Amino acid sequence: MSERSSQQILGFKGCLMPRLENAIPLARTAMSRGLGAISQVALALAVTHHLPKSESGEFLFYLTLFTVISPLLLLGTSVYAMRQLAGSDDNQQSAMLGQGLIRMNLCTLAVTASVVLAIALCLDFFFSNEVVVLSGKAAWLAAAASFAGVSLAVASHLHGTGKLATSITFSHIAIPSLTVLMLFTVETKTVATVIQLHTLATVITAAISLLVWLAYFRPMRFPPASNGPVKPDQNQFARPSPFAFFRDRDVRRVCIDLWSLNGFQLVMNWAPIIVAGAILIPSDLAELNVAQRAGNLINFLLIVVAFTFAPKFRKHWAANRVDELRNSVARCSRLLVGLGTALLIAVLILSEKIMGVFGSNFTGGAMILVIYAIGQYINVITGAVNQLMTMSDDERTLRHICFLSATTAVLLSAVLTWQWGAPGAAAATAIALTLQNALAVSAVKKRLGFWIFDMRNHAQASQ
Repeated sequence: MSERSSQQILGFKGCLMPRLENAIPLARTAMSRGLGAISQVALALAVTHHLPKSESGEFLFYLTLFTVISPLLLLGTSVYAMRQLAGSDDNQQSAMLGQGLIRMNLCTLAVTASVVLAIALCLDFFFSNEVVVLSGKAAWLAAAASFAGVSLAVASHLHGTGKLATSITFSHIAIPSLTVLMLFTVETKTVATVIQLHTLATVITAAISLLVWLAYFRPMRFPPASNGPVKPDQNQFARPSPFAFFRDRDVRRVCIDLWSLNGFQLVMNWAPIIVAGAILIPSDLAELNVAQRAGNLINFLLIVVAFTFAPKFRKHWAANRVDELRNSVARCSRLLVGLGTALLIAVLILSEKIMGVFGSNFTGGAMILVIYAIGQYINVITGAVNQLMTMSDDERTLRHICFLSATTAVLLSAVLTWQWGAPGAAAATAIALTLQNALAVSAVKKRLGFWIFDMRNHAQASQ
């Protein structure tokens, strides 16, 4: 074999290996996220088939509130923990960080959960007859969100250390799957029964997630904790204090930025449904909820790819490997544009059949699904721009962008839902997502110097 042929083979292997290296965790994440999406849809299917349309709409509205409140109870400490752990290349450092970070997560959660539970009990006591949506359910909602916060904290640690499939299991799969399984064990199925089973599922998931965390982090030995403050986003691996969020100004500043960013993103995605809950009748609200969850099948693709690439973005940024960061973004964009386009076409063609899966009385929501799908497609083809900005320490700029987009979503949802009903609420979400992603793409270009749609490989990264 000639020397030139050998060089060509070596070059081919060099190009192929990074792709295989990315493909394996991506496939693993896709399978896990696929199960997560299936479990979410399975829960909606089980509820819509076992409860009348109006009651299923009531539970799905409750589920929306649960989805919004659960991550907010951690005050950004879970995202902070994931980012800190993703920047560590050493098991000993990860174990040392993990021990302190999980205590910080749980202490912060204990404080916020206590406040939210007290408020919920007051709501149940004073407004049990006047407010139908919260009648007797606020305390269950607060308890479920608090236990879910535990599993979300553990999931963020597993995500930061590269255990993607296990992380997704606790963040997206376990709770809906357990709820569906337990739903088939009871004879009398009411909204109250489903809510109680859902809360029990959060308790079981929280307990198992803590055991799994101990199995991953406890066996490792690490140096004693440092008494000094932990500087965020610097390569220092001293264990933070359990009350670092309340005592360390730098930690608190970063966590609050991440928390408010997460909050604005949740508002942007879910506020139209919450606003619609005050305007629409329960049956129309059920159609809107089902269409939103079905439309998230496209967003599922973004989460799969972004979930896999986010730790890579962080490692390249922390090591100042700009060209490798740019190449990772290019690979991410290629996947999202190609697969996202195919998925959108499928949803547009099969929208009525997809809605019909939830029952023949849901087929009228096909147009709502189409509107959601278009909005999520725009969200997908812009790439993992939110993850890129968060992992490159630009969360404050992204927070401002999401604040503007969330405000737009709330205002538009009130106007458009009143004018056009459920399709108007879906349009409000699509418009807000388009605005947020357009501004974020522009911000990345201004700060990092490249467009996320630039899908070329850059030679310096491979040299």
